[in-house]
Amino acid sequence: MNDSMLHSVLDKIKETVHAYDPDGKHDAAQSVSLPSIFSLIREKENHMFAVGDTHGAFHGYGPRSNVDAQAQAQRWEQGIQDIPETPEHFQATLELLEDCFSAVPSSEKDVSLYQSIRIQTAMECALYMGKEQGDASDAPFALYTLDFSGIQTFIYTLMSKGALKALRSRSLYLTILSEYTADLVLEACGLSRANLIYTGGGKSHFLLSSAPAIIEKADKAVKRVNTFLRRHFGASLYLASGWTAAKADAFTSDQGKAPSLSALFQETSRQISARKLRRYSYEELQEMNRQWGGDEGRECAICGQSSHLRRWRDQDLCLTCMQLERFAASLPDDYRLLCVVEGEREDGLALPSLEDEKTSLVLGDAGMARQAKRTYSINHREPGLPRTTRIYVSRYQARFENGQAKTLEDLAAASKGIRRLGVFRADVDNLGHLFAAGFVRPADKTDHPWQKCTLTHYAMLSGALTWFFQQHLDELLLSAQDVSRLEPTPKAGGVSVVYAGGDDVFLIGAWNDTLNAGIRIQQAFHEYTGGSVTMSAGFGLFTDHTPVTVMADETADLESDAKQMEGKNAISLFGQQRFHWNTFRENVLDEKVGMLAELFSNMTDKGNSFLYHVLSLFRQVESDPMAISRLAYLLARHTPSKKTGANQEQIDAFQAFVKKVYAWAIQPEENRAFQTACLIYTYLNREAQKEKEA
Repeated sequence: MNDSMLHSVLDKIKETVHAYDPDGKHDAAQSVSLPSIFSLIREKENHMFAVGDTHGAFHGYGPRSNVDAQAQAQRWEQGIQDIPETPEHFQATLELLEDCFSAVPSSEKDVSLYQSIRIQTAMECALYMGKEQGDASDAPFALYTLDFSGIQTFIYTLMSKGALKALRSRSLYLTILSEYTADLVLEACGLSRANLIYTGGGKSHFLLSSAPAIIEKADKAVKRVNTFLRRHFGASLYLASGWTAAKADAFTSDQGKAPSLSALFQETSRQISARKLRRYSYEELQEMNRQWGGDEGRECAICGQSSHLRRWRDQDLCLTCMQLERFAASLPDDYRLLCVVEGEREDGLALPSLEDEKTSLVLGDAGMARQAKRTYSINHREPGLPRTTRIYVSRYQARFENGQAKTLEDLAAASKGIRRLGVFRADVDNLGHLFAAGFVRPADKTDHPWQKCTLTHYAMLSGALTWFFQQHLDELLLSAQDVSRLEPTPKAGGVSVVYAGGDDVFLIGAWNDTLNAGIRIQQAFHEYTGGSVTMSAGFGLFTDHTPVTVMADETADLESDAKQMEGKNAISLFGQQRFHWNTFRENVLDEKVGMLAELFSNMTDKGNSFLYHVLSLFRQVESDPMAISRLAYLLARHTPSKKTGANQEQIDAFQAFVKKVYAWAIQPEENRAFQTACLIYTYLNREAQKEKEA
């Protein structure tokens, strides 16, 4: 962004804020309400409104609560005085705008004033750059999209020792790499983050000029990044891009008459899919083959590459893996600033650049930030530092009372009952469809079903999803309750967040804590979106010696299995037992686990061995009709009576249990639910039951 563009944009932003008056009466603009963006999806009933935090910034959705727009305008006026009017500080202006007006409606009523101003700024900047290039196209804009491949494999490829900290640092590195790549594209095009419509989960959408020179600059930046990725990661990471030219009315969907914006997203997605199938040229493949030649027959202990090896902590590691492991070991829990500096630093991680110079990511402070090429402030705003961008990263991890972080072994040991790690992976269902056609309203009586398919509405949607996964998650886990009979430790003390951002989350921890936390996240997400957007998840149990890659892959398979259910919105666990969330909570946990807990609390003579026998027969019912007869025999043989010392309450409880068991055994859905409930109950009580039987 040059000085001329900057001052033009700043003047318009200040003018828009000063003239803010959504109701046509300036005095009436003091108290306003912004409806939930999710109320526009699937036309679901949703009476939720934006809620401001103590400073008025967006803090989720709740019952109607008015935001004092005048107070926010005053906060803006005070804050803008402290921000220098230079291109290096424009990001601070955008962040102040977000903090002041993300919960205040614009004249569009269901779009925040912040997003309205930001998108208008993006369009003006794109037009400005196009005119500088002499572009006179009737489609002056471009929706430009980036998508990283191989992120999951990269994060979960690591050594077992110190795996949890390494997981979190790799996740952080990928987050910064994605954010920094977006910044490189914007820098190459002479634009600011106002033109970054969305970034998260390895994907980014930009609003650029369609001028050939601008697209060429963006493509060149992508090519530079891919050259860097090949040299440092081989074929494991790849950045695909795609773009589509657009007229201005495409971003307002032609006043609701045609799904033009949806078509833009679909076209860029098609291009990206095609480029992922043909990633490398012949010359690039030759370069990669030469680069990854052998090194005396040795291989990196982490990624398996066989060149540029170093000895680190009694392991042969390639240079990249050594840097990642070293960075993980040195990363403090309370880091606040990450700086991008010139040169190759031993205490840093390599990053790409627009030219051929070496660039590193290092832990920094305010002094370093003032000299750095770029700085990322973690979870807080630094308006006085130049070239600084605020990003949100989950810091939540299980700790002991002395503050020391728990290892995977510690987390497994903290489990209730069976000693196992739980891994929970979830992401939003049909996210691509949401961006392609999420705001289409077929029942719109005005005959304009696409009138809400505007760029500002999509910016609102992406911002709302980002807030939940990147800002709200830690707060949610801190307030976690036992919502599922799983007896978690207070405040999710047995769970660590490996990754949360964009539209997905990855948790690891004590198995019962992790499953409970996953259920709590899904419930909160359902409340937050009003049920108009859903998520599906996979949950697996593992020993603390299981390789992280295996845990990640198996849980990913379970997540995919959950998404095969009709309507999605499901969880798959314990060998692909899958349920819709309501069924899992109400039918499996509340009813069946609850009944087992109540039944066996007063029957000390019935151990897990009895329940395993019942479970074994349930599994045989579908393929062997005689299993019902054997089940009847087993239950009859274990029926309590006064002769065996049972009281009437115990006899009645067991008879009620028997009646339900017969009904559940012959109904496939109930059969699967009971099998899952048996596993959960026995896992919760395995150690305690062993002590009783001893």
